[in-house]
Amino acid sequence: MVDSVTFLNVTVSTTLLDSSGYNTPTTANGKTLPLWIAAMWDAALFMDSKISSAAQALAATSESSVAVGSGSKVFAVGTDRGFAAGTYVLAARTADPTGTWMLGQVASYAAGDLTITVGASDYAGAGTHSDWTLGISGPRGATGPASLSAGQAWGYILSMH
Repeated sequence: MVDSVTFLNVTVSTTLLDSSGYNTPTTANGKTLPLWIAAMWDAALFMDSKISSAAQALAATSESSVAVGSGSKVFAVGTDRGFAAGTYVLAARTADPTGTWMLGQVASYAAGDLTITVGASDYAGAGTHSDWTLGISGPRGATGPASLSAGQAWGYILSMH
């Protein structure tokens, strides 16, 4: 019989695994908890670190000076990112993300440089800027029908009463 069991960085003596062993206090990540909670706590922290790593690989910032508009755009974003050729990236100006942005398809990502191709109508704003936040996106959707303004919608809702 083994003397201990390790699960997700929590080592437990097998002598604790009797009928009350699951509630035996143990220490994991600086916290004294019942054994079963300690194991779950450690598993949650492990998953959080993996999710954070994945999320960081799908986003970046860039101080490259890039002109807003269609065509080929190059951003220095560093290495270890998940920008695969063919995926879509939204590049938004950090100081004005809803007013100045470009949506492009990744042409290449090498040596820390990300090159995207922006379509003729896949951008908003103007000028050359050097404060960009970039993230994985999807292709631009179809233009939907015209809708009511917020004021018109409220008026309609209020008229129903």
